[in-house]
Amino acid sequence: MNYNINTIIHKINNKNIIKFKKLTNITHDYILNTKKIHKENIYNTNFVNSNTYKDTLKYLNNYKIFKISINKSDIYVYIFHHDDYNYYELIKKIYKYLQLFYKTFEDFIVKSNKNILKLYIYTLPYKNVFNKHILNTNDINSGYTQFKPEDKVKIVIYKLHKLTKVLIHELIHFFNIDTNILPVKLYNDIDNFIQNNIKTNYPILTFEGITEFLAIYLNTIYKNKGLNINQIKIKLEEQINIYTKYMNIILKNQNINDINNIFTGKVIFKQNTNVFSYYILATLLFKNYDKIFKSNRDILYINKNLFK
Repeated sequence: MNYNINTIIHKINNKNIIKFKKLTNITHDYILNTKKIHKENIYNTNFVNSNTYKDTLKYLNNYKIFKISINKSDIYVYIFHHDDYNYYELIKKIYKYLQLFYKTFEDFIVKSNKNILKLYIYTLPYKNVFNKHILNTNDINSGYTQFKPEDKVKIVIYKLHKLTKVLIHELIHFFNIDTNILPVKLYNDIDNFIQNNIKTNYPILTFEGITEFLAIYLNTIYKNKGLNINQIKIKLEEQINIYTKYMNIILKNQNINDINNIFTGKVIFKQNTNVFSYYILATLLFKNYDKIFKSNRDILYINKNLFK
């Protein structure tokens, strides 16, 4: 399946693809053991530090639960919030983006046979930071997807900053789209180049870069639904410029003046989480989105020009 702009716009505007049954507030049906949930979601993960965990404790007694039914699937959205938070506007936004995502990837979702999704949202106001020599999980990570054990499968998002992009990112993981959307040869060639040429103190996960690229790309299209293709392309270019700026800040903080020094192994790229994937690889892929999603894409050309 080709996921160029035309295809995505056609899918998200097609009213017959997915029938949404209902969005229901089911908070009154549940009494949660919030201390246990918070410990499992926040404390017992490598992505969140102790200060963030302490901040989530403020939300122990304030939560809302919504059930969204899509065809044969049920999505349970748990929102933990402070007293005066407008959770209704948040659930409307989540509902809208879930609709768009499920329309875009109907084939993937049906094949996945995943009929239940638990989505936990914490309304922490933190933003990502880049003004450090080496970035860690608390600086740039905002959520995660847990696949095991089977009774604990879930998506957890603990920063509101760029919520919709993070939601798309984790949904791509949840439905295993990240490792299946690109042609096998293109994926393998990119991964082999990275593993064989780039020196780093922390493993580089190629699929994370692909996931982040797709999330930025889709989030931009979804956010600008209603605009024509040329207008959306302008919005995509604006996002490319923003992420290029992020990438350059990260390189500057590590005193890397020429990005080619990374690709030729002349410098060690330092990271304590998936910084290279999220901000270097994702940005390079994003800059080539039109070539990657061409129906007659030239894989050799992409491989030759991606890391330049």
